Amino acid sequence: MTPQEIGIVYNELRTKRILFNQAVPGRRRSENEIEAAAILRRAAGRLTDIEEFLETQGLRLMVLDTASLGIPGDCLAYAVVRDPTASPPSHLCGDQVIRALMDARRDETSEQVAIWATFMTILLLYFLYTCEERPIEAVSAFKDTSVDVEDFLEEARRRIEALRTGPITSNGDTGESRRTAIVETLTSISEQRLEGRVRGFFKAMVDLGVLEKIENVTVRIDGEAEPVYRQTLWSALDLAENFRRYAPHLLMENAAELVDAVGSESEAVDGADDDQAFDDEVSPLAEDERAGNGETSEGDFQAGAAGKSENGRSRDYSRGPDSHFNVVEVEEE
Repeated sequence: MTPQEIGIVYNELRTKRILFNQAVPGRRRSENEIEAAAILRRAAGRLTDIEEFLETQGLRLMVLDTASLGIPGDCLAYAVVRDPTASPPSHLCGDQVIRALMDARRDETSEQVAIWATFMTILLLYFLYTCEERPIEAVSAFKDTSVDVEDFLEEARRRIEALRTGPITSNGDTGESRRTAIVETLTSISEQRLEGRVRGFFKAMVDLGVLEKIENVTVRIDGEAEPVYRQTLWSALDLAENFRRYAPHLLMENAAELVDAVGSESEAVDGADDDQAFDDEVSPLAEDERAGNGETSEGDFQAGAAGKSENGRSRDYSRGPDSHFNVVEVEEE
């Protein structure tokens, strides 16, 4: 593989995170992606050059048969994930979620933004894994995940209220001070600002390739159609590869301790993949059943299926007549 070909492949892998060598239903491939995938296909069995280059970036190439993932069609997927045994270089160790959630109109520190980013990432992984009792290794189950802003908001409210009324535990003066700051950050927010922050988080997750909209599936909240999202294939792969690196962070008793353990300005989530291992979350908040909050599964996506959320807002799920679950990768600008 020539240096020019390595450059083409790397640029596409870094931008798209996952490439397909054939057309996949519901996903538009750019000319650059087609070229990069063709280069990888021609180099089958001789990928040492690109693999060695990716290793210098703390990344690893995975070549997957899409049929094994339950994806329609017969093609190969080329995914780049972080190598759990290596530290990526500084230009890839960004604070992408932090920067995405920063708002100059708010009077807050980057540490406060990091607390919110970590809290919402934990909550997202709860929806994708914990409440579905989904093993971290179940990569192909990404197709069946679903989460919408309203469900997310309701669970966030419940956890914030639990922090507001519950005791603050600590292992010393320093820990108590930090956990107090975390609780104050998460509980001193208005309903309107909370919703705005959640919507900003969902936008960031789509932009970073962690979530994608489910085609032709919406949930109506007070008569307004809202999109429903699912996890991307790349996110599921990266989580599965890097899970064990972060598993010790799960052994926390409550949300404040968990945020304290995994979230800070220096170790904030990067593309939602630095703290990916929350499917075994042991927080009492995660153990409660979410009865009556309108959570969804694939079987719920029927036209006219209706329900009501805990805050009394009416909701019903609808699905387009030709809707099906496709791989739809986010094309970053």
